Amino acid sequence: MIIQLQKLDRVDDWQEYLRIQVQDHPAWKSFPNVRTQEIDPNKLICVGYWEGGSTLPNANELIGGGSISDLLKLVDNPKSTISLP
Repeated sequence: MIIQLQKLDRVDDWQEYLRIQVQDHPAWKSFPNVRTQEIDPNKLICVGYWEGGSTLPNANELIGGGSISDLLKLVDNPKSTISLP
């Protein structure tokens, strides 16, 4: 599954957008064990990565919307102070 986005493309609601992307992914649709999993609406989707032996992610919750460029900046530097509009 390949999607093309421009850095200046805007997303109104990251949580809704990413949930739709996950549920449209072939793995979600193809494997019975994946399809039975629910996305918990009470837990926000975050961007970031796991550091070394840490048990906590280096991540930011995605709240609201913004540009694809904003999202890429958060992925590169999850603890940055970039605030998404």
